[in-house]
Amino acid sequence: MTVVALLGVVALFYYLYKAFFTSWNKTFDYSDEDKEFWDHRISEAINNCTAISNSARLTKSSSTSEKVFKELGSAWSEEDRIKFVENKKKIQLKQKKLDHLFLQIKEREKRKDGLVIINARYGVFNPPDFRALVNVTVPLQCFVNSKSSTIVIKKEMSMSSLPGFGDPLEGFINNYVQHLNKELQVIYRTNGSLKMKTFIENEQGFEVTLPFEGQ
Repeated sequence: MTVVALLGVVALFYYLYKAFFTSWNKTFDYSDEDKEFWDHRISEAINNCTAISNSARLTKSSSTSEKVFKELGSAWSEEDRIKFVENKKKIQLKQKKLDHLFLQIKEREKRKDGLVIINARYGVFNPPDFRALVNVTVPLQCFVNSKSSTIVIKKEMSMSSLPGFGDPLEGFINNYVQHLNKELQVIYRTNGSLKMKTFIENEQGFEVTLPFEGQ
């Protein structure tokens, strides 16, 4: 009986050992599969995140390129395009100093249904391939007279010399620059009506009057 009992105990231990080892091995194998599964999912997530990020960057880049293309014609060289971006940044820095005054005057004119500049662009409009435009909405609004709600500017010089303006073609290397005429195109609201007017700059200077008589 003693031998039989001893053999039984050994058999029991052997069975328990096999059961434990098999169970542990299965658990270990399952963990590896689980780890592989989650590694795959994490990899997918990273790839998706990268794809989304690249897509967003591409969309932003396309949007920026489209905006620059609208402001700048296709005939300009890469050097001139780079110079345009530099000129635009300089002009924007000048306009930044006028932000507070711009908001004050705009709110004042809106309250009394006066002269509100919706959008103003200055530069070369034609021919379209040589287009070069900068936004001058902020400085032009600052010229509105508080009493008459009008703008009257007459100068024997270029509009680019006005505060908050600037020459979008400054430093361009293309010789065709000297043959291009600059214009100021304004969309504005006065007395509840939306209107548009273009002022052309010439060798004698320019004259800007808003609201324009006859409109």
